Amino acid sequence: MSQVVHEASTLVYAVACDAAGRLAIQRMRRSRLAPIVVALFAITLSPALRAQVLVADAAFERSPDEVIAAALPRLRALLLDGIAQKEPSANIWSREPGATVFDGSYDWHSCIAAHWAALCMARVTGDVELRDVVLARLTPEAMAKERALFARVDAATPAEASATARPRAGNARSFFMPYADAWLLMLVAELAHAKGRDDDALRALRVETELRLLGWAEAQELPDLAAGKRRATAAFRGDYRAWLFPILALQLAGTVSEDGAARLTALLRVRLAPHRDLLAAQTAHQNADFLDVRALHALVERLDPGIEAKVAFAVSAEFGPLPESVRISDCHVLGRELSAIWPLAADGVADDQALAAFSTRTAELLRRTDLWADDFKVVSHWVPQFVWMGIWLSRGRP
Repeated sequence: MSQVVHEASTLVYAVACDAAGRLAIQRMRRSRLAPIVVALFAITLSPALRAQVLVADAAFERSPDEVIAAALPRLRALLLDGIAQKEPSANIWSREPGATVFDGSYDWHSCIAAHWAALCMARVTGDVELRDVVLARLTPEAMAKERALFARVDAATPAEASATARPRAGNARSFFMPYADAWLLMLVAELAHAKGRDDDALRALRVETELRLLGWAEAQELPDLAAGKRRATAAFRGDYRAWLFPILALQLAGTVSEDGAARLTALLRVRLAPHRDLLAAQTAHQNADFLDVRALHALVERLDPGIEAKVAFAVSAEFGPLPESVRISDCHVLGRELSAIWPLAADGVADDQALAAFSTRTAELLRRTDLWADDFKVVSHWVPQFVWMGIWLSRGRP
């Protein structure tokens, strides 16, 4: 069956890309064509067989860079389609019509991240049309409403929050907010690059978001996952409450508040520094983790010019065991695998070998569209944002 799947994927490639290939198909003997057609139906029905279609790329010797370049238009489309898609939805504000401009991409934080990725992609690639589509959504009026929503969630008690939205929103401040705030900070910093958008209101939102993240990070006990039922020993976490991701967002966005730079430096050099050995040795993860903790730590250190001896972080030669058919219950492994190569992307700016390794790993995942582009609820509402983060880092964060 594997050989037939290979021929079927090659057939699809020929039909899509090559007139000579289409002519060859027309002349193909029916005895040979019939099992290939059967295989095409099997590929359509079976995620495991769809995964094997990546052999077409290898057969036609597409380089990793070519695979990434070819995926960018689809990545762009997925971000826009996700932003526009309202159902299915797990958005904590879905019971309040018009409560948030970030009402697509399945959940609130993923939609914020999608807006950042789309706007960043537009700037980096010079895509004026994409930029205008995003800016048409993120008007000053829309951002003013979002600013009020974040302030209301931050100030509300759980009971007050749950009275105005889903009960899950009552936990937004304690659970989702650091992660949502981190993406919001990056988005607002990206908006400041847009012509005519670095105004007083936007700067105020940026300062407020930055101060919320700094205050939250300063108040957390480290390591951020205490010993207990889910972990025999204290460790760092890679989920929505991960301490390291907001730190990374602060670095990537840059600080603008009066003492923001000094406070961020203290978090890096005083709070985080004593835990370097623990982080370097941490290999286990929770099932809820969608961020590779050691990779986040390595990337945070790479972005800190004050640390001369960076922590060693060896990325394995290939991805870990990816699911044959990804489900909502095991999709977080994709985030861990993608964030694990972010340090390679950062190193690749000055290291051709690291860049080649990053490109190879990224292309490996992109060849399997079931892992990033096919199922909206499981992968396409959030994995493209992680893919773009790596590509952006590999280009030197322009």
